[in-house]
Amino acid sequence: MPGSPSVFAILQVCVLALSSLACCFEAATARDEKPPRTPTPSARPQADASDARLVLVLVRNVFVAVGQAIAAGNYSVLRDLAAPGFRRSFPESRLATVFEPLAEARIDFSTSVLLVPKIARAGFRDDGTLIVEGVMPTSPDGVRFRLLFQRIDGGWQLLGISMDAVADRQAPASTGGAESAKPSRSPSPHP
Repeated sequence: MPGSPSVFAILQVCVLALSSLACCFEAATARDEKPPRTPTPSARPQADASDARLVLVLVRNVFVAVGQAIAAGNYSVLRDLAAPGFRRSFPESRLATVFEPLAEARIDFSTSVLLVPKIARAGFRDDGTLIVEGVMPTSPDGVRFRLLFQRIDGGWQLLGISMDAVADRQAPASTGGAESAKPSRSPSPHP
């Protein structure tokens, strides 16, 4: 219908709104926190009630960024928002190759801002990084993912990523959507 906003335009507004909320949430929680200590290699962040929301926002943000990168054929923003170690390991041309199977599978990433991922594991490793594994129930196939985040300057940045299309959009089993995303305090095995 002429003059009506497209689904894509509506999703772009949703993405911008979620990004703004995430920034506001980060700023609000930063005011309430004590000054950060200099992290040591063995120190892990402490889990609290906001961790499930944090995991949900991080996963959705990565899916939106990957979807936009695939749609545009331009991986520069995804790469530039990631941690320095990720940028060193993944030039844009390598990212295009890594995500080619998902592009060929024609996964609809645009709905990931509305979907609840099925989290199989979310926890802090001994080095303080946050690992999140699960399945996003996108269509036509789900996307199994393993994401690794590093805390840098008070925020979380993508350090590692693995994604592949899976026919079973519901696996792995989850114990309650976003609430199961709360990171564990115990060390987790290597990704």
